[in-house]
Amino acid sequence: MVVEHPVPSLPKKERTIKFRRRNRTEPESGISQEELRKEAIRRTLEQHRGESPERQAEALQEANLAAPTQGTTDWLWKVFVVGLVAALVISLGGLITLELLDKSSDVLVTAFTSIVTGLLGLFIPGPAEGS
Repeated sequence: MVVEHPVPSLPKKERTIKFRRRNRTEPESGISQEELRKEAIRRTLEQHRGESPERQAEALQEANLAAPTQGTTDWLWKVFVVGLVAALVISLGGLITLELLDKSSDVLVTAFTSIVTGLLGLFIPGPAEGS
C-alpha cells in the first residue's frame, strides 16, 4: 500500500512524498516470521557444523534463536502467578469493602471468579499430558 503525505515546503513538483507501507507481522518478501526463524536456525547450525552440541547451542543462544532457558521460564511463571495472586487479593479486599458498605459488588464478583479460575487453570494438567 502506498501512502502519500503532502509537504508544503517542497517545490510544487515534489510536494507529495510517497511511502510504501507494509504489514509489520509479515516481512516485505511475503515469507512468514516462522519460516525466517527456521532459516536463521538452519544457517546458524550449518555455520557451526562439526562443532560440539554445546557450542552449537551457545551459537543459537548468541543469535537469540534458542528456546528460553529453564531459569527464564521459571521467572516468567513466578511473575505471572504473583500477579494473579496480587489481583486476587486486591479484588477480595474490594469485595469485602463493598459488602461492608452495602454497595453493589457484581463487577468485582465477576473479576474475582475470573481470577480464581485463571489461577486454578495454571495448575491443572492439559488433556494432552494425561492424568
